[in-house]
Amino acid sequence: MFVVVYSISALLFLILGFLIFRRVRKDYQKYKQLTPFSSFLEFFIFTVHGFFIGLSQPLSGWFQISENIILVLLGLFLTIVGALILFLGFYDFRSFKRMVGHEVNRLITSGIYRWSRNPQLVGYGLLLLAIPLFWNSWYVLITVLLYWPVAHKMALVEEEHLKDVYGKEYIEYCEKVGRYFPKFRRK
Repeated sequence: MFVVVYSISALLFLILGFLIFRRVRKDYQKYKQLTPFSSFLEFFIFTVHGFFIGLSQPLSGWFQISENIILVLLGLFLTIVGALILFLGFYDFRSFKRMVGHEVNRLITSGIYRWSRNPQLVGYGLLLLAIPLFWNSWYVLITVLLYWPVAHKMALVEEEHLKDVYGKEYIEYCEKVGRYFPKFRRK
């Protein structure tokens, strides 16, 4: 029974995520920035995802840390790298107003943004990937992987908005820097 509830919850999470970012897109188009309500919705969907990870725990043995030392060390590595990337992304913003799209006086292309257009999504995603390694759980892994389609939808909506705000400058930036991971070009 719990597996059925889990499966339905996973589907509802994905549907809710896509509906939320449809609303966020409309707010960007209408107001040219995130509204307080759309900011709340973005926070809400990722909070729901965190609770959903907790929901997957009964299926995987309630926080029994993996006995596989390699998985635990890999989880620790992903945690450290993810936290560092997340910190560097937040550091380069230097402003909560900028982070939520209310301050758009210049496009940030320095620091970690030279390598990724979405370092916060990558850093947080790596932190999430560490969780199923620590607990060696397929259910938690599936739950964690649900983050990526919703985060990708968020990135696409934000890119559309940033093209409207920065125009050619943003398009040129996108040609040089990968959405999530660095672009390596042959010279």
